[in-house]
Amino acid sequence: MAAMKSAYQFSRKETPQLPYESIGEMLPQVIKFEKSVKDKIKMNLKLKILGVPKAKQSARFAIRKGKGGANFLQKYQSKDVVQNERNIAFDVKSQLPKGFQPFSSALRVKAIFVFPALKSFTKSKINAISAGVVVYKTTKPDLTDNLMKGTMDALNGIVFTDDAVIAKVESVKIYGLVPRIELEFEELEG
Repeated sequence: MAAMKSAYQFSRKETPQLPYESIGEMLPQVIKFEKSVKDKIKMNLKLKILGVPKAKQSARFAIRKGKGGANFLQKYQSKDVVQNERNIAFDVKSQLPKGFQPFSSALRVKAIFVFPALKSFTKSKINAISAGVVVYKTTKPDLTDNLMKGTMDALNGIVFTDDAVIAKVESVKIYGLVPRIELEFEELEG
């Protein structure tokens, strides 16, 4: 049996030659490769917010008296809406990976709003839901106007730099045994 050569036993003639004379010539190619690999990695983020999803109502207006006695129109949100947004933001911050930087490029958002089963549901319907059958919620609150708006407003500056970066949305509202909001964010190419 012939003895195998170790890496140190090859002669200079047998040693494979790199197409570069020095590390200095090779470095720009390595950087170019690392950049292309980095550019192709798409960031994903999945979040789960427990609790009954709440809609964001339209802003309210009130006529107030100013310091000089003149009346002015003030726009405000109800305390419930403001508190709901704070709760969502708090839950999400606790789930973000360490060192997370908000998305600033085009995003796809998948959202599932799960509402509690109604008291009027039959046992067979509840059993079907627990077995994984999807039962869509066809009553208020509105999906895009109220549910998505309130949730995305709460995540503005936390998960993404501005909600304008959201380029694609897939959302659904259903009934389930555990009320929650499930969100998935994915960077889009281009």
